[in-house]
Amino acid sequence: MTQPNEDLEATYGPAAPFSEHQRGERVRYQINGFNYTGEIIWVAAAGNVKGKHLPLHYIVTPDPPNGLVDVILPSDVQA
Repeated sequence: MTQPNEDLEATYGPAAPFSEHQRGERVRYQINGFNYTGEIIWVAAAGNVKGKHLPLHYIVTPDPPNGLVDVILPSDVQA
């Protein structure tokens, strides 16, 4: 089930106005040397998260869904 934009923005921050990958897109990505696939559920604009600057980042539901999300950077996405 897709969450409304207001809920996603409240949870993950404002949407990025421009990005290479878009919400709903399936991507392959790497975290700590491991490869994953998943669906982008939100493209968050750069900003401060818990006092730490984060550049534009993607919120991804991994395959298979496990109730958690992965927060990845554009550099984590594999071609």
